[in-house]
Amino acid sequence: MKLSFLFFISILLSGHCDASTVRVGLLSKALPNSVTFIASGSSYTIYEGKKMLFTLHQDESVRVEYKSGKLQVKKFGKVKGTFKNLIFKEDSVIGFFRIRGNRPETPTLPYDDNVELSIHEKRIRIINVVDLEKYVAGVVESEIGNTKLQELLKAQAILARTFVLSHSDRHAEENFSVCDLSHCQAYNSRSRFNAAVLQAIDSTRNKVICDTLNSMIAAPYHSNCGGQTISAMDIWTTPLLSTQSVIDTFCLSGSHATWNSSISKKDWIHYLKINGVNPTDSLMTDSLLCFAQEERMICMNKVGTNIPLRKIREDFHLKSTFFNICIAEDSVLFSGRGFGHGVGLCQEGAMQMASLGFSAIDILRFYFKDVRIEDAGFTHENK
Repeated sequence: MKLSFLFFISILLSGHCDASTVRVGLLSKALPNSVTFIASGSSYTIYEGKKMLFTLHQDESVRVEYKSGKLQVKKFGKVKGTFKNLIFKEDSVIGFFRIRGNRPETPTLPYDDNVELSIHEKRIRIINVVDLEKYVAGVVESEIGNTKLQELLKAQAILARTFVLSHSDRHAEENFSVCDLSHCQAYNSRSRFNAAVLQAIDSTRNKVICDTLNSMIAAPYHSNCGGQTISAMDIWTTPLLSTQSVIDTFCLSGSHATWNSSISKKDWIHYLKINGVNPTDSLMTDSLLCFAQEERMICMNKVGTNIPLRKIREDFHLKSTFFNICIAEDSVLFSGRGFGHGVGLCQEGAMQMASLGFSAIDILRFYFKDVRIEDAGFTHENK
C-alpha cells in the first residue's frame, strides 16, 4: 500500500487511529489451540472486552485453551472460566510477557506491552498490541541479529518503520496489521540481546522514507540480491517507482550470495511440458533444457516457452529467481545468486556498505530512487 504522508498524519492528528502502536499477529506459523501466558516484566490485568476478570502477578502464568468455541483459562491447574476473548494489559510501563504454544509446541518467547486472544477456526489468534518503536526494535534485532554496525541498524530501523506504516492494512481481515513472519517482517521477540539496536531506534525515532510525491514508500527488502536488485514492477502487479533495478557489488561476498540446487532431468522435462513446452524429439536437446541470465530476467525465454522465473522459484522452492540452469547427466542443476525476492534493499549489501563507512541515508538512497527521510511526528509513551 502506498499511503500519502500528509494524509496519514492528518488522520493521526484527528484521532481516527493510533499509529504509535502496532497490532502484530504472533505465532502465525504455529496457529496453536493452547497457549501459556506468563506475566514477566510486571503484573497484568486480564479482561474480557471491558470487563475486568482478575490480575496475574509478575511471574505467574495461565494456560488458555480452545474449548467448544470459547477460551478456557486455567491457573494452577484450576479452571478460572471460559470467555469469548481475552485482553492482557500491562500494569506497568516496563511490562512485558512471555508466551508459548502448547499444541503445537513452540519456544517460550518474550514480547512487549499487551496481547489480545480470540478464536479463529478452532485456533487461538494472538495479537500483540505494541508500541511502534518497540516493535521496530524487535524487527531490527530479528532481521539483523547481533551486528554493532550502527549505520546498518539505523537504515534497517527506518526501513522497518516505513514498512509497517505503509502496510498497516495487510492483515486487516484478521484484525491485525502485520504478521511475525517474513511475509511481512521477521518479529521473533522483543529486542533483548543487542543494545546497539535500541541506540539505533532512538536516533531514528519517527523517521520514515518518502518519495517525490511525499508518500511513504512500500520499503521492501531481502537478504541478498546476488549482485543486482530487480524492479518491483518486474515481479509484482503493483509498480513501485522507488524500487528500480540496481547493480550491487557490495553483497557479492555475503553468505547468501550464491547457492545450488538440483532435480532430475526427467522431472524438469515433465515440468516444462506441463507449462506449455511440447518440443519435438529433434528439439528436445540439452540446450533447450538449459537457461542462463547474466542480468536479471523476468521469464525463462527459450524456444517454445516463456515461464515466469518467479513461478519456477516458487514451484521448486528456490532461494531466488536469479539462477542459471544446466544439465549434468541425468540431473538438472540450478546455479543461483542471492536469497529473497530481490526488490529494494539488499541486507547483506547494506551490511557491507555500513562496514565501509557509508551512512544510513547513503545506504537507503543507494537502493531506493529519489527518496528522502521524513519525520512522521508521532508521540510515544515513555515506556
